[in-house]
Amino acid sequence: DNRHFWVAAYTERRVLVEGWGYTARSLAQVTDVNRQSPAFVPFRDRTRLAANDAAFVTPSARTIGHLRDRYGVRWLFVDETVNVPPRALGRFARFRYRSGSCAVYQIPTR
Repeated sequence: DNRHFWVAAYTERRVLVEGWGYTARSLAQVTDVNRQSPAFVPFRDRTRLAANDAAFVTPSARTIGHLRDRYGVRWLFVDETVNVPPRALGRFARFRYRSGSCAVYQIPTR
């Protein structure tokens, strides 16, 4: 469901990919004709979404470094009620904080 934006809301920080379902661009794609839910409108930047997903699905020096170098990402937020990342994530980003099912990792600088 692409309508969640609580990480950005609670942290008051920018997030690379989160909750695009309520954006003007996404809502403009929803019409009464097709009755498509905003929850299923695809993300506008497939390359960015693929880079974000790769860092959590197949973490490596390359995938994590790409987020850092291309998009300026310094932190990774994981909601483990949605997806538990592979243990390898901890080899490429340093675990920094946990609260309940949420974990925060810091991406090392170059």
